[in-house]
Amino acid sequence: MRPALLLSLFLLLAAPPASAAAEPSERLIVEMALLHLVREVDIFANASFGPSVVHPQPGYRYWAVVGEAISGSLTGKLRHHVFVVAVRLVCDEMVLDECWRLEKLAVDDRILFDRGDPL
Repeated sequence: MRPALLLSLFLLLAAPPASAAAEPSERLIVEMALLHLVREVDIFANASFGPSVVHPQPGYRYWAVVGEAISGSLTGKLRHHVFVVAVRLVCDEMVLDECWRLEKLAVDDRILFDRGDPL
């Protein structure tokens, strides 16, 4: 009986608390960041996006996504862009876009939006 009790205690201590929220995948973080980018900057509505890198930020559920995009495919005037989008997950329903708040947005070394907290 004693080994079973020790095993139960170990499993209880090793398991995360039931109230601990799961972290979103990097793919979901990128998707939500790009969604905010497209909503805020018209030229990205029909852009092609390259790979993006997720950088966790200090603070709870806060990430910066850095990536590249090419705009102008509809006009034939292609232009390469580098962007940084910082987003924060503000509720537990991580698949809902309204649970993601835009914190910062910069395109081509130009700050377009800054909520004020440092990265």
